[in-house]
Amino acid sequence: MFKKISLKFRLVAVFLVVSIIPIAAISVISFINAKGNIEKEVQKTNLTFTNMVKEQLEDTFRNVRNNAVVLASTRDVYQSLNILKEADWNTEDPRWIERVRILSNISKEVTTEMGYALFYLTDIKGRVVFANVDKFIGQDISQRDYVKSALKGQVAWSDLFYSYIENDNVINVISPVRAGGSGGDIVGTINLSLNANGIDEIVHKGLQNLGKTADSYLINSYGLLYSNLKHGELSKGAMLQHSFTTWPAQTLSEPIKSGNLNFVAQGNYVNYLGNRVLGTVRVFRMGDMPMGMVVQINQAEAFAEIAVMRNLMLLIGLIAAAVTGAVGYFMALSISRPVENIARVAKTVAAGDFTVQVDVNNRQDEIGQLAASFNSMNESLKELLRKAVETAKGVTQAADGLGGAVESTTSSIDQVAASAGEFAGNSQQLSGSAQEMARITTEVASKARDGDKTITDVTAQMKEINKIVEGLRGSIQDLGKRSEEIGSIVNIITTVAGQTNLLALNAAIEAARAGEHGRGFAV
Repeated sequence: MFKKISLKFRLVAVFLVVSIIPIAAISVISFINAKGNIEKEVQKTNLTFTNMVKEQLEDTFRNVRNNAVVLASTRDVYQSLNILKEADWNTEDPRWIERVRILSNISKEVTTEMGYALFYLTDIKGRVVFANVDKFIGQDISQRDYVKSALKGQVAWSDLFYSYIENDNVINVISPVRAGGSGGDIVGTINLSLNANGIDEIVHKGLQNLGKTADSYLINSYGLLYSNLKHGELSKGAMLQHSFTTWPAQTLSEPIKSGNLNFVAQGNYVNYLGNRVLGTVRVFRMGDMPMGMVVQINQAEAFAEIAVMRNLMLLIGLIAAAVTGAVGYFMALSISRPVENIARVAKTVAAGDFTVQVDVNNRQDEIGQLAASFNSMNESLKELLRKAVETAKGVTQAADGLGGAVESTTSSIDQVAASAGEFAGNSQQLSGSAQEMARITTEVASKARDGDKTITDVTAQMKEINKIVEGLRGSIQDLGKRSEEIGSIVNIITTVAGQTNLLALNAAIEAARAGEHGRGFAV
């Protein structure tokens, strides 16, 4: 099939392939490198943001813990619980009622100025004896793990949970309160509740600097959300209500369980919405618990610039292909048209017309050399044909000369016959005639030898002609036929010459027999 494609289109195809392949290769390599560099920069930015959020969260939880410890050692707090203990934990004691007023001022400062959702105290039995929310007073929370830890003397954190008192998700830090503030027996606990909305604010703060589709969230080892997302349907009410099974959840599960706080990973994956994103995950401590943090951005946005670059490369490639195709087409025409012209002239020459010439147009390249060589070959063929025609004419003339010799021989034979008739009447004349006849016979023999040489020359010339016109056999078939006719004539002449020689010999014999009387017959 490829052999049927014209030279012009082959040349255009070659131009396109030779030009497009390097452009495409360079474009692909540039695109891959640029994409890789952009991905590295995006992941680097994600990691920086993740580290920043991690530091802010850890600072926040550290500050909350410190606030709880400081408040637990505040005179008004530990003296209040000491008085309650002295009153045999009677919350109706006037001294305790006075302490409630003092604690209310502290609570107002803690919730208003420090931003905590709940502030409350428990006695040594884990019963709430003071809270900024009245309905919480009197509840027994002694069975909660973090309360048990505090009553044993540890500063502890609760898990993130939904508080029916606050009607929101909160995380608590609890510190034991000692009789002497920093020492002595434990007389109760102090609790600060941090609203989860504050955690969301920290997790999402500054995301706009990463991109419009950038998002971040917290998950535990089971993929359960510990914060809302910034965008979409999970931006509200998703905390503690929705779990992920995507790449971040799978990747973070084991490091969270093992408490590997140095774990960091980056990936290219599909998020819960089915969009491809670039994400960074790491483990940090949220209170007392290892927690996973995820920061991600849609690839469509991350690679927006590279997409523009890709489209620009495609446009450049199309323009290059069009320009290359046009240039290749015209260059192909400059090559194919002269070749087609040469082929057309060669076809005309093959038909027998040697007068045509290829127009070289003063070209000095290989095409011009080819055309000049073809014209030279055509001239050589014309010259060869001219010589063949001249040779044929020479053969014709030689044949005409042989015809004259035959006529002369015939005339001589007639003369010999006449002399032989006279020999019957006059022996002397017969002898003279015989001598004349012998002379004529000798002349005829000489002419016959000349004719034989001529025939030999003609035969050699015919062989030469046969070699010359081997390729032109179809054009000079008539000349061949005429050569065959000349050959026939030569054979006839040869036969006649042989017979003439015999006749001359007989005449000489007869003259010899006649002796003196036969001298007249000597030829």
